[in-house]
Amino acid sequence: MGRDAGGRAAAHAPGAARARDRGAADVAGVSSARHGRAALPEGRGGQHVPRACGERVAGATGAGGARAPPRRRRRPAGGGAPRGGPSPGTVRRQGRPRVGLGADGAPRKPARRRGVSDLVAITGIAAGGDGVGRLPEGRAVFVSRTAPGDRVRVRDVKLRKNFAHATLHEVVTPSGARVTAPCGHYQQDHCGGCQLQHLSYDAQLAAKRAIVGDALRRIGKLDVADPEIVEAVEEWRYRAKISLAVKQVGRTDPKGLPDGRGRTAGLHPYDRPGSLFPLMDCHITDFRLMALWRDLKQHLDLLPPRCTRLTLRLDREGRRHVLAESSGEPWRDAGRLRAALPEGERVVCWWQPVDGAARVVAGPETGYPATAFEQVNPEMGALARRWGVEQLGDLRGCTVWDLYGGIGDTASLLAGRAALVVSVDVDEKAIEWARRRGVGDGQSVRFIAAKVEDVLPSLPEAYAVVCNPPRGGLHWDVTLRLTGQPVPRLAYISGDPATLARDLHRLGVNYRLVAVRAFDLFPQTAHVETVAVLEAA
Repeated sequence: MGRDAGGRAAAHAPGAARARDRGAADVAGVSSARHGRAALPEGRGGQHVPRACGERVAGATGAGGARAPPRRRRRPAGGGAPRGGPSPGTVRRQGRPRVGLGADGAPRKPARRRGVSDLVAITGIAAGGDGVGRLPEGRAVFVSRTAPGDRVRVRDVKLRKNFAHATLHEVVTPSGARVTAPCGHYQQDHCGGCQLQHLSYDAQLAAKRAIVGDALRRIGKLDVADPEIVEAVEEWRYRAKISLAVKQVGRTDPKGLPDGRGRTAGLHPYDRPGSLFPLMDCHITDFRLMALWRDLKQHLDLLPPRCTRLTLRLDREGRRHVLAESSGEPWRDAGRLRAALPEGERVVCWWQPVDGAARVVAGPETGYPATAFEQVNPEMGALARRWGVEQLGDLRGCTVWDLYGGIGDTASLLAGRAALVVSVDVDEKAIEWARRRGVGDGQSVRFIAAKVEDVLPSLPEAYAVVCNPPRGGLHWDVTLRLTGQPVPRLAYISGDPATLARDLHRLGVNYRLVAVRAFDLFPQTAHVETVAVLEAA
């Protein structure tokens, strides 16, 4: 938490008119609850599922107790979970549960049930994309690749304290929301890049609305309905970036370095994250990057000797970038690789040392910074940014902070509304490129390359703030500054509903939520972008 992001998505959005809104209207005049504390699960992989009204939660207790000797927390009068535990209306799955110790001091593995279970009815999709149902004894169980309405049998049930994980054995009665995934890797290789290809697109949108709404209510303590969601312009081939793991499977030379003939590059199965399958095609990645991959995989021997990760990226000018990450000696064959690729003159090769900064090793060095953060779906990213800026109202002559501003796309929108913009980002390459773009003609926009939390005290007083932090959310010092000296309007763009809800709860001491909208930037996956608009209370 507290890291600054780099660049952001493209400002252009052709075809955006095809994107239509789903769900309820903006949430107006909603204030945060007066009681309760925001709480995040241990780890980022947590999944949370609201139970049905009147349904009892099996084994839902708080995680209290002192360090030594351990003691139990007292339950409040009348029963129920102790304070600090899960709220009565939720079942909480911890992403990184505490590890118990056996009598010999060794970590105790979670209990496991062998065999096939009785029928389990899947009732919803949890954060992360797993379907959720209940075992016969009432314990919540999370099962990958299931759909709401499915009746399934599961196996290899791993029991945790208050929930369980299980593997799908068979779908006895398929849901009407279930479809056949078109990607062979998704079905045969259990690719972990997508989580929802087996759901119809309408069912994906409904699941994402519920994920955002649950986080806002449970973590943010906000009395809101599931927000409306803007569906994607394109459901497939939208990604402008793909990252692959590289594995050495061939013999090595006498010095211990691989000779490159036995390399493979691909993605990880969701149920075997330590394994790797070779990538043939990714159905959510832009055709131009897949064409580059088909040509490049014939020349994997020209990658750095100790390459562990390969990233392909498409910039807004149509250039294709190849970024190889490795330790040891620099990438010396990048020029040969570029020459071997069709239209290699439009390819830029970057070498990213494990313990250093990325640099261009073949191709033009004064162009788009491929290492800067930018949304993988630039068209939908532009829609989300534009809506957030529009909610700030009339900005003529007003000072606006663009925090985690990246390559200047949000600053450009604000300058177009006659605002005086101060844009801050930690990525020096992104800031340099934003300056070269001439955003605001150098008059209305001031760019600062620094950590947001470090420069806030020196910034001029602002009328409005746009913040687009990394998925870890706002740095604590940024939250303190925004609550200590509230600004009239604040737009928060987030890629993680849990950290957004946590930050909204913290900001709730001096702000109230006036509008919230979700945007489906990542079809076929469980990820969702959310824009929340606040005003000083």
